[in-house]
Amino acid sequence: MKKILYSFLVSAFLIACQGSQTYTEHKSQNFSIKVRDDLSETDALNDEAILQFKNEFQELYLIVLEEPKTDVSLYFPEIREENDADERIKLYADILLKNYENSLTLTNFSGYIPVTINGSNAIEMTFNAVDPESKINVFYYVTFIETQNHFFQILTWTLFDSKKEHLDSMEKMIRSFKSRNQNIKLKKAT
Repeated sequence: MKKILYSFLVSAFLIACQGSQTYTEHKSQNFSIKVRDDLSETDALNDEAILQFKNEFQELYLIVLEEPKTDVSLYFPEIREENDADERIKLYADILLKNYENSLTLTNFSGYIPVTINGSNAIEMTFNAVDPESKINVFYYVTFIETQNHFFQILTWTLFDSKKEHLDSMEKMIRSFKSRNQNIKLKKAT
């Protein structure tokens, strides 16, 4: 009986805590982002990530990748400053989406969703993919952001079955992104 009561209390506590998520701002040299407090900082998700967080119990993950525009234009000459802002971010998203497609089988792809996040030009997308190693169905919410001097990728993911539970938090974290050295909005070509 004590085990049942204990399990019930723990479950009730976890459910109550889910409705009142709190977030903490994390800063790097070039950006800040608010991350759910129940995610722990790690270095085990991606060797190239500037910031990375996880909650293995909730199966919720976030990483931020940063690339200087000078590096991007060197490796991908089709992405030039002469392109308008919408074209640059779309070309960047096209290249990275091909990389995802080379390693994952994507389903339920949302298509590109153009957005502005705190003054920065961005493209969001969602998709599902089966993890090649574990064969587990995963939901991804990915955003590509262009700032004055950098391109960023923010990747969040969770189990497909936990999508509804975490979607709002994933969006809130991504939409909290702020460039720390962009004083002007990138101008679109007219």
